[in-house]
Amino acid sequence: MQNIPKELQSLVYWSTGLLGECIREQYGNDTFQLVEKTRRDMKSIRAAEHAQAVKVLMKKQASFAKASDRELRELAHSFSLMLELINRCESAYRYVRLQGKKRSDFKQKPHAVIFVFTALYRNCACSNSKRDVSMGHYHTCATLTNNKVRCWGRGNNNQLGYGNT
Repeated sequence: MQNIPKELQSLVYWSTGLLGECIREQYGNDTFQLVEKTRRDMKSIRAAEHAQAVKVLMKKQASFAKASDRELRELAHSFSLMLELINRCESAYRYVRLQGKKRSDFKQKPHAVIFVFTALYRNCACSNSKRDVSMGHYHTCATLTNNKVRCWGRGNNNQLGYGNT
């Protein structure tokens, strides 16, 4: 992150720290530790030689093969939220910079941040046999092995496909 402006680094660090607290609260310490270990492992290979990076990735893939479906869903959801959050931080940073704001304006932080954890598979009354999973900002859809699609989460803009919003 050496080429990223300090203000943006600070905003991302602060925001993802809050997200980490939410992950621990919503999913528990085991999932939080899995997310953190995965994040640290991936960070460790940013500047690694190709062979070393492949070795770490293969080891990580093997560990994912041993994880439960619940662990994998929570890990994927946590990382998708983190990536979305980082993108939002970058957008906010660019917007404020384009408005000609002073550097001190970045030190003002909101008094609250709301992370939406509505896309929880356990809220879906569907079969455990699924083929594909796709996550949106506030919803998740899965294609089941019987080729039916089940969605759960927030559906205020008809994201869930039920035609009732």
